[in-house]
Amino acid sequence: MAMIQEEDGGFYTSSEFDQLLARLSIAHASDTLASLAYRQVVSVFELQANLLTILYKLQWLSAQRDHGLDDVTWMYFAASDVVAFHVVLRSLFDEVAEVAGCLAIQYGVVPQSFHKLQQWISKPGNRNRLGEPVAGVIASCDWFDAVRELRDDLVHRAATAIVFPHVDRILFQIHLGANRRVLIKPVMFNEHVADFTLYAAHVMVRLVAFLEQFAIAIMATDPVLADMTPMSIKRGHPGLGVLRAWSAALELAIQAAG
Repeated sequence: MAMIQEEDGGFYTSSEFDQLLARLSIAHASDTLASLAYRQVVSVFELQANLLTILYKLQWLSAQRDHGLDDVTWMYFAASDVVAFHVVLRSLFDEVAEVAGCLAIQYGVVPQSFHKLQQWISKPGNRNRLGEPVAGVIASCDWFDAVRELRDDLVHRAATAIVFPHVDRILFQIHLGANRRVLIKPVMFNEHVADFTLYAAHVMVRLVAFLEQFAIAIMATDPVLADMTPMSIKRGHPGLGVLRAWSAALELAIQAAG
């Protein structure tokens, strides 16, 4: 991912979403109306950091298999991170819905669930109540339902996340009964199991792009945020290096698949 930069051995971003948090921090300190969304945006940042930590931890766990981590422990540890990845991702989107609600043109009418928000903006007149730029970004997130279904499978439908003891891959599948639930062509190791490094990159690249567009729309819609001078921001996390490497592997897999 071009957005992820390296400096002195560490990785950082300087993104539009980073810019949104900086501007909201100032608005919060100044006690302006825009500060209503400060807590929710901080929560989105923390949840995104948790996702990056899951990626970083899985890479670390995988490396421990060369230093005595047995297959059974690896399978249990890694499977719990697969579940956590989907649960955290779902929570992040609900915080995004709350940000939209705080800064909507008509305050107090927007659903706090991202799924319900997408349904809500499809009804006549509601896009204007939210604000067209933000509504357009929310509506464009057409991949959300797929990850929401996987999370609901795991949390509400007794699905099972399984990680396999492959030597140098993080191979997994989510089973709902006899049904395999992850069947995205570019991320499949074979017809039965998926590669989590490719799958996580597939999801996270889309999440980063969505948050960039969401931040741009929010900053353009709110007059206080729109009038602020752009700032020089760097946000670091060790998981960013993992995401960059996994994203490069995903690009190669897509090219190889034609």
